[in-house]
Amino acid sequence: MLYAAAIMIVASVALFVAAPLAGGLFRRRQVANELDLERLEHEPGVAAVSYADYVPLSLGTGSWEDLRIAGYLPRASENMKLYRNLVAPGYFDLLRIPLAGGRDFDVKDDGKAPPVAIVNETFSRRFFAGRNPVGRTFEGWGRTLTIVGMVRDIKVHSLEQGAEPYFYVPFAQFYHADTPTVFHLRHLRTAAPPSSLSREIRAAARRLDPAVTPAGEAPLADFIGASYYRQKVTATLLTGLGLLALLLAVLGLYSVIAYEVAQWTHEIGIRMALGARPRDVLQLVIGMGMRLTSVGIGLGLLAAFASTRLMKGLLFGVSATDPAVFAGIAALLAAVAWVSCFVPARRASLVDPMVALRRD
Repeated sequence: MLYAAAIMIVASVALFVAAPLAGGLFRRRQVANELDLERLEHEPGVAAVSYADYVPLSLGTGSWEDLRIAGYLPRASENMKLYRNLVAPGYFDLLRIPLAGGRDFDVKDDGKAPPVAIVNETFSRRFFAGRNPVGRTFEGWGRTLTIVGMVRDIKVHSLEQGAEPYFYVPFAQFYHADTPTVFHLRHLRTAAPPSSLSREIRAAARRLDPAVTPAGEAPLADFIGASYYRQKVTATLLTGLGLLALLLAVLGLYSVIAYEVAQWTHEIGIRMALGARPRDVLQLVIGMGMRLTSVGIGLGLLAAFASTRLMKGLLFGVSATDPAVFAGIAALLAAVAWVSCFVPARRASLVDPMVALRRD
């Protein structure tokens, strides 16, 4: 699995007043007990500290465990290998994952305490018919775990994925010698710059084991960007093709209108000789162009609506049939078409009737 190391931003400043940080890949058998989180929390600019073994929306898929849910009989082909994350106390608050019921993990949930877990809402709906899961049990790792809390669903593997059962267990109860550890820190925007915190994190790692050093540091926004790299590339290509298509449409419409105006020069001269005003000529020419545009926009919207199923896998946070998007694109095309019609229409309105009437 690929993990970011040392420090990374874990939330957008636009959503929170503070700019969160995360980081730190290294392996240590006693990390859950020896990591000096309290010291890190008192560093200038650090608002919160936690750690886990998996970063949501990273390139890796994380780890799973084959579960047996008390009171639930799986179907013959049902997959009970569910993904999970090992997290430290404060993880949900730091990542702004709301607690929907029960309690968070705390320092008492260590290797000497009974195994516990926190599940997401989809886990509760699937295995407990949406009833309160707190106090219920399931088996994993050959142990019986008691559910002590429930949190809201989040995107775990990709932004376009649907809700899926997911659960969390205390890092201190389930870590082992090869458990990768990713520090998560939330950095106050008004305090020291994020880069200044990496020194303290590296120092903390060296105190745990002089032979181990963090691999690096990166904002989480950049780190998880790879999870939607395909969408970004596709969107960039489609945007380029769309702009090219729009340019060709503008040139084509302008050429058609300009050609028609040239053919109508004699007729326009007659109209103006009979009393037509430049404004009337403008309306005539622009009206013709906009009628063509309306037909094209209508056919384009029908084709776009019919092809929305092909785009669903590339979209997240917006519907493939969002009326606002369709209306906005139609309005943009109409505005561009109006401008492309205005130039030849303006030229036609300035035709001298006497010059036009002399033409064959």
